[in-house]
Order: sequence, then C-alpha cells, then structure tokens
Amino acid sequence: GNSMPIRYANYISADILKNNIQVNANRGTSGIDGTVSTSLGACLVSNKLTTIIVGDLAFFYDHNALWNNYIPANLRIIVMNNHGGGIFRILEGSGSLSELDKYFETENKLNAENTARDFNLDYIICNNYQDLDQSLKAFFSHSDKAKILEIETNSTFNTEVFNNFKLLISKLEIQ
Repeated sequence: GNSMPIRYANYISADILKNNIQVNANRGTSGIDGTVSTSLGACLVSNKLTTIIVGDLAFFYDHNALWNNYIPANLRIIVMNNHGGGIFRILEGSGSLSELDKYFETENKLNAENTARDFNLDYIICNNYQDLDQSLKAFFSHSDKAKILEIETNSTFNTEVFNNFKLLISKLEIQ
C-alpha cells in the first residue's frame, strides 16, 4: 500500500513474521502509483487470500486496475480513507508548515462505495472501532467476489495516534 501501512508494518514486522504472514510492499512513486494494480496481479497468481492496505489517494489514483473481467474472489482491499494525503502531517518539515492543508494534503470527499458498485465488489464501510471489529470477520470470510473494506479516519487524529505508537515502540525497544 501507501506510506502509512508500510510504516506500521515495519514497526511490527517481527510479530508479523512470527505468524508466518507474507508481506509484500509496493510504494510506487510517492506511494501511489500502481498499488491496486500490483495487488491485483499478485492475487491472480495465488490461491491465497490477498489483502491490500491502501490509502484513499493511492486507491482512487489506481482504482481502474479493477476495470477488467478477472477480479479474483480472494482479493481484499482495505482503503484507509482520511480524505486526503495525511502522511504530510507526520513527515518532518511539512507537518509544521502553515501551507500544509492547502498545498500538501489533497482533500477529497470520495468514498469507495461507487467503485465497489461499478466493479461488482462487496463493500463494507467503518468509521469507528466497533464497526471495524464487527466487520472484519465478514470481510475476510470466503466469498464469490472480491471485497472492499473502507475505514474512514481523521487525518489529524491519525497523526496523534501514529506519534503515540512510535513513542510506545521506542519505550519497548529500550527495555
């Protein structure tokens, strides 16, 4: 996926590897080019459940990868939708600029529901932890078609969570 899923995966990679989960990452140019296309290609050559975790900008930038007749049922797409390029709030330098909202983030009001309908995919949307917790089992269950799980988030809150997460990890590494 884009930058944030890769950052989180890097922080927790030891736990992921212990669970024998294969992780592939394709950031593309600036984190958006070809992420959906690459996951679809990986899914086509595997019988395993293939899950892409992707930000809203990367997803909408490459969602036409789904415009074909061969979308396998083992594809799962998780769209982290903060309605803009929230990564710039976290990066050193851009996060403190007064121009952040206007020139760095790409604000949008899009959601993936129409994409799911256009390409005949199952669609689930969550905007709180309880919805997410209840939806994950259905999202990862067997299906005759691919699924999109859209998680709506808040860019400012995401930055706070990530900074707290990094602080927690750094304290665990010191011990």
